[in-house]
Amino acid sequence: MAKVVDAVVLEPDHGLALDVRGLRKTYPGVVALDGVDLHVERGAVVGLAGANGAGKSTLVNILSGAQAPDGGEIWVDGRPVNFVSPHEARAAGVYTIFQELSLVPQLSVAENIYLDELQGGRVVRQRDLERRSVEILDSLGGGVDPRDRVGDLSLAQQQLVEIAKALKGQPSVLLLDEPTTTLPPREVDKLLELMRSLATSGVGLIFISHRLDEVTAICDSVEVLRDGRKVTRFESVPAPREIVRAMIGERYENSLAAAAADTGAGRIGGQVRGDVVLSVQGLADGQRFGPCSFELRKGEALGVTGLLGSGQNELAEALFGSRPVSAGKIQRHGRETPVRSPRAAVAAGIGYIPEDRKTEGLVLGMSVRDNTTLASLGTFSHGGFLRRARERHAAEKLVDELHVKCTDVGQRVVTMSGGNQQKVLFARWLVRSSEVLVMVEPTRGVDVGAKEEIYRLVRAYLEGGGAVLLVTSEVAEASLCDRVLVMSMGRVVAEATHEELQNSRDLLGHLR
Repeated sequence: MAKVVDAVVLEPDHGLALDVRGLRKTYPGVVALDGVDLHVERGAVVGLAGANGAGKSTLVNILSGAQAPDGGEIWVDGRPVNFVSPHEARAAGVYTIFQELSLVPQLSVAENIYLDELQGGRVVRQRDLERRSVEILDSLGGGVDPRDRVGDLSLAQQQLVEIAKALKGQPSVLLLDEPTTTLPPREVDKLLELMRSLATSGVGLIFISHRLDEVTAICDSVEVLRDGRKVTRFESVPAPREIVRAMIGERYENSLAAAAADTGAGRIGGQVRGDVVLSVQGLADGQRFGPCSFELRKGEALGVTGLLGSGQNELAEALFGSRPVSAGKIQRHGRETPVRSPRAAVAAGIGYIPEDRKTEGLVLGMSVRDNTTLASLGTFSHGGFLRRARERHAAEKLVDELHVKCTDVGQRVVTMSGGNQQKVLFARWLVRSSEVLVMVEPTRGVDVGAKEEIYRLVRAYLEGGGAVLLVTSEVAEASLCDRVLVMSMGRVVAEATHEELQNSRDLLGHLR
């Protein structure tokens, strides 16, 4: 059991890389931070955890210099600081690396690392920039050439360049906000190793990740926020379930999110009935996957997992008609159903929640109402005109049922959290009454509270007679399903029931 230390009031510790005391921030009608403390030792990695609305984003904005606090103190290396801009935060030794990288794709690696010098009007030699860049990049062990164009690099390499930009300024504190969200597993491991190496060199790190296994793997301690307050500090790294409990309270003592975090025995499904609603036989695209065959029954949650690039995402695209197939067939209720386009898939009762909800699923500039009814406009049309009142009523009903947090169904989805955006996508297919729902990485990038709500929505959908194909790279999440298919190099190489996964740790280890 990890040691928990309650928040106490102490004098600022000048031996810390970062010492935050009593930080406060309010917005109209909302207390975002209510006397928050945060302590980061030199050479330590501190995890920062909290559900949606806990105050993490506000704290990050203040520490990065993007916002000013209403009260409290910030000390860096024993010196009181008062940031009014990101530039001042960096000058004080606090660098923030966000999920969305701040690189210029058209410029070289060296030019990105020393962009501030180029913007400052100084005369600099390209060769000198490249020489200095090599020294930093070599210390990171990334094998990136400073002459390479950043836009031609992989995402992992671009992230390395972002870290090199920070190290150029010799930071005291490095804050990484969800840096692993879009990285494949192997690159995640490399990043975690790099973080540990940076800590060994004396940098204090703050690490934010919704993947609690990463938090427990790399952090020395964990600070937990809830509703704008720091509720817990784990002086030693706890099990993921303990972090979940601290984040969202005892109301999810037996939560599915906790089970997924801890690879426990939770279950989304358990509603399987005899009817086969989807049959896939020898499906292949001739490039990335196939041939693949399986059946999906009414009320069943079928998980599909594998390492990144194993073909599971391409299989999902083919089932929704957004990827051409070269062989095989799809049957719905025993009848062959050609799915050559998303329109054909929707007509066949197949819904789709893509991995990237922002670019492939939602129209961010549109409202909750318009995104919810987008696949069912014919239902709300008469004589070529939309029945706006009826459309609004349907959207409001689902917003209420799914507990979507929004001011009104007219609110634009771009302003909403990731978990609520995912609920809007879910609502789209409930309006359509889709019988089969293909979900790709449905909980990626959402906090544990939103993850729990998504799992419960899936369970309710299955109880109502729907069937779900859940594609996920997280084996623990796949193990919540009734059955799991494991893909490798485009083919299904193993299958296990929920009970087999729970009873065989050896099998679970093999699936990883």
